[in-house]
Order: sequence, then structure tokens, then C-alpha cells
Amino acid sequence: VHVKWCSLAMPRGVLIAVAVALLIACADGVRLVEASLADLALGRSNRPKLPVESIRHVLSFVPTAPRAAWAMGSDVHLWRGAADVGLLVERLFRVSDLKFFLGGGGLVMAGADGRGIIWSAWTQRPVRELEAPLGNRSKLRVVEIFPDGDRIVGLRTDRTAIVWSSGSGEILQTFRLPERGQSRIVRVFPQGDRIVTGGSCVEQDPAVIWNVTDGRLLHMVQHEHGEICALALSPCGEWLATAGLLVRVWLTATGALAWDRIPSVGDATFTDVGIARGGSVLLTIAPNEPLHVINRLQGTRLLVFGIERFLLLPGGDRFITFNGDTGGVWSVGTLKRDHILRHSSGCRVQRLAASYDGRLVGACGGEPHCSKVWDVATGDLLHAFFGEATNWSSSPAESQHRPDCHIALSGAG
Repeated sequence: VHVKWCSLAMPRGVLIAVAVALLIACADGVRLVEASLADLALGRSNRPKLPVESIRHVLSFVPTAPRAAWAMGSDVHLWRGAADVGLLVERLFRVSDLKFFLGGGGLVMAGADGRGIIWSAWTQRPVRELEAPLGNRSKLRVVEIFPDGDRIVGLRTDRTAIVWSSGSGEILQTFRLPERGQSRIVRVFPQGDRIVTGGSCVEQDPAVIWNVTDGRLLHMVQHEHGEICALALSPCGEWLATAGLLVRVWLTATGALAWDRIPSVGDATFTDVGIARGGSVLLTIAPNEPLHVINRLQGTRLLVFGIERFLLLPGGDRFITFNGDTGGVWSVGTLKRDHILRHSSGCRVQRLAASYDGRLVGACGGEPHCSKVWDVATGDLLHAFFGEATNWSSSPAESQHRPDCHIALSGAG
């Protein structure tokens, strides 16, 4: 909306009326775009086709953006403020992953039936379904959204990685993964020009860095004696850390090994890894073993006992730990715990998530279907979200295989 003031000598009532009119015009414009998207998603053609820029605008910015989304099976709860506005997901759709677009205006969900669906957080309705490969019925395991919001990448169980246009849902690039196992992890470089896949936990399976523009395989790194079960990029994307029976650090520009000095304890396998502060600090953990925080420049190692899960926050300056229902906020620089976080009593945390700006952290657990969001700077509990997970037990056979919960936070916190 362009405004040109011809005179400032206006009555106060006129100024207020003009301001209100402008606000209504902006709100109506956003609602018109949303309505058009919904019509297009439902196959209606009575509205003009919108350019990709309009679609991206709606998905990336909503004035009253939600804070969190929580899913278990086909039960999805979306919270705006403290209100559960919900998403009506069909009963047969089983969520295997979900991510917010930057700003919280939309989210993409991966389904166990192979579908990927973009949802509007404004209307709680599907906007677009991602194109499925012809005749492919493999599961869509995980999804990630590119920094610019224009593209989405997902891993399928048929050993392919696919890049879609978030504006049209069309397939832009397909990568045939060389791994023998099922890759479980895909990460997008901060520049949006490359992705890395891996984490199959199969011996001698590599982690692979791909060029997104032309689909070329750039570098392939692997552990000669052991598997890669976890991988992580440094905040600027110049370093890649891989973990299995040992932890290694690689230069992403050349694929060259930069550091290899962290063996696991006994026969334990490291199942998660994070890399921070320009590649100098590593965090890694193995089942029933302490969290290892290693400063590879100083040659020091801190062991934090009693930790089941950890999450390195965006920016790499802080990390979150959880054991059962108790967690903490730690500083990477001082390696001291700044705040204590408490989840529901008796509720073991299954998933951790952070907002894009790193100011919020969330955790979800299976029982009693509770998710919580904290302020990282203060450790204060901001919201506790409670939802009923009913659809996961739709049959007696299925009820014995409870799905994991999934949580995602928007960047609007």
C-alpha cells in the first residue's frame, strides 16, 4: 500500500479513519490470497492463479503467527498464543515429520503414506500437496525447508531425496542416494545451494554432499570401520560432523577430513552430534553414556552425566539437554548450565525443537500428550500445550505401536 500525504493539516478523526481503512485493506488482501490458495488447493479455478511470490508471502508471514505444532500419528495440534486451533488431518494420514516455514504462516507435513502436504496456519487448511513420483509408494521420512522458503527437500524410504517447489509443489530435483541403508537425515546448507544426506547407521555407508542446482554429487565421506548414525552442519556450513563409533569433522568445501580424535566409549555408538563456534566445539552422545562436549582447539572434554537428549540451538552459542522430564539451558562458551527446564512430571521427552531465531525451545512427550515451550534467555515457561492423541489407536493391532510425537516451533516467537 503506497500512501502519499498531501497535507498534515487534517482533523484527528480523519487520520484515524484513514489508518483504519489501510489496516482493513491489508487484512482483506491477505485473506483474499488465502482464499485463492484454498480454492486452488481444492481444484477450483474461479480465482486467478497467484504468482509464487504471493504464495511465499502468505506462508512466511502471518501477523498472528502460531507458536508451536505438535503431532502424534494423525493427531495434529496447532497453537496460536495459548489457543489450540487444531488441524483437521485425515485419519489415515500418519505424520512422520513436520516443519514450519520461517515466520509461522505455514507448515509442511511428511506422511507415512508417502505424501507431503503444505498447510496454511492461517486457515488450518491444506494449501498444496507435493508432487509424488509416478508409481512410488515409499514413505516420506523427513522434510526440511530451504532458508528462502522457496523449496522443500524430503527423504523417502526408496533411497531418494527430492526437492520440491513450495509454490507449485512440483518436483525440481531427484537425488539417487548411493547408500545401502535408509538415510534418516537431510540437512540444508545455510546458503541454500547444497544439501547433505546420510545417517543410515549401516557400516561404511557414506554421508553425501549434493549440489542442489544441477544435482551433482560433490563429496562423499565415510567411516572406513564403522557406520554414520548422525551428522550435523556448523552454523555457517563450512564444517560437517559425522558420528558413529567415532566422531569426525570434515571440510564441506573439499570433503577433506579435518579432525578425527573422538572414539566412543566401549562398543557404544554415538547417536547424535552437534558442531558449534566455528567448528571448534563438538557435542555428541551415545545411549547410556554421558554427553561429551569437546573443544577440539583446546583439547578439553566435558562429560555431562544423566543426559538422554540434547539440541544445539541455532547460532551455536547454547544447547539444551533433557533427562526424563528435567532439562537445562547450557552455554557453549562457559559450559555452564544457565537455567533448569521442567517438563510434566513423569513425561519422558521424545523430541526437542527450537524456533528459527533460537529464542524459544520446545519439548514433547507421549504421555500425557503434553508439549511445553520455554524462553531460552530466561528459562521461563511460556506455554504448556495439552492435546488428546486419539487417532493413533484406531485399531487393536495399531494401538500396540504408539508413534513418536513430533514438535515444531515457528520463527515468530
